[in-house]
Amino acid sequence: MSGSSNLKLTMVPGTQCNHRLWERLIPRLNDLIQPNHVAIESCTTRKQMLAEIDQALAFGGHLLGFSMGGYLALQYALEHPNNVHSLVLIASSALGLSEGEKQARKGMQDFLQTHTYNGMSNARMREFISPHRWQDNALLSVIKDMDKTLGGATLLKQIQATSSRQDLSGLLAKLQCKVLIIGAQQDQKVACEDLQAMAKLLPDAELLLLEDCGHMVPLEQPQVLAQILNQFCLGR
Repeated sequence: MSGSSNLKLTMVPGTQCNHRLWERLIPRLNDLIQPNHVAIESCTTRKQMLAEIDQALAFGGHLLGFSMGGYLALQYALEHPNNVHSLVLIASSALGLSEGEKQARKGMQDFLQTHTYNGMSNARMREFISPHRWQDNALLSVIKDMDKTLGGATLLKQIQATSSRQDLSGLLAKLQCKVLIIGAQQDQKVACEDLQAMAKLLPDAELLLLEDCGHMVPLEQPQVLAQILNQFCLGR
């Protein structure tokens, strides 16, 4: 891709994440890349989330999605292929939710509807990051702050809006734009095998698996991720 002019990169966050997800990454991006956070955390339905992405890509552009935001970005790219020049999927699977995941989400939904949400426990947080970072208080603070800021109401809305997920893997062969899939070897939420299967189904895809990293890739490995995105977006 050419680096001759500024490049707008539309960025879609994951569940219970806001703009702080990117705070370690954005300062490390090349100055020619113009990041644009899509505030799906303010949306009530999946239709609204996709509309926010559509508004950000009104004139076309490059799209990046993390986790649940990656699934939304992929869905959008499949529905609006002419609007997406390239697609980056970070810690995100095209597969639908497993029965276990559906049951876990149903349990969380029932809990949030009947109890006060007091935030993510330390044990729960450890499921999302590499064991090497369990004592990284600065990292934990960002995750806790996003969770506290958005609260139980946002978490409930997002679970309700995104728990019904079609398996998109059968549609991947139709996607003609260049796709970069980034996963993590220690991600407990998205299996590397799923990402490898996705890459084989896409016509023009590259797969990178990061070492020493859990699910929260933009916060855990911002320097490595920035280098990858700079090269992918600008061809450098």
